[in-house]
Amino acid sequence: MSLAEIEPFVAELCRLSPDFAARWAENDVRGQHGEAVEHIRHPVLGPLAFEYSAFLVDGRTDLAMIVYNPARPEDTERIGSLLAIPPVESPLAT
Repeated sequence: MSLAEIEPFVAELCRLSPDFAARWAENDVRGQHGEAVEHIRHPVLGPLAFEYSAFLVDGRTDLAMIVYNPARPEDTERIGSLLAIPPVESPLAT
């Protein structure tokens, strides 16, 4: 990607995400490594909390691995209830 292509993309991300805009302004777009809790609002389940651990990949400064786990038992139950919904059968299945 050229700089001319990246600038509009970054502007759009900043417009859509105040968190991204703050990190971009601080030059901290790679995020943090270690452990923390992240809160999200799922469109069906509502607020959820996840504990996460971020690890650097040895020999690859451009890669990280992040593992998310539900932070509270009720988050686990709510996620499980969503996963327990039977899949919709595809009209293309025969």
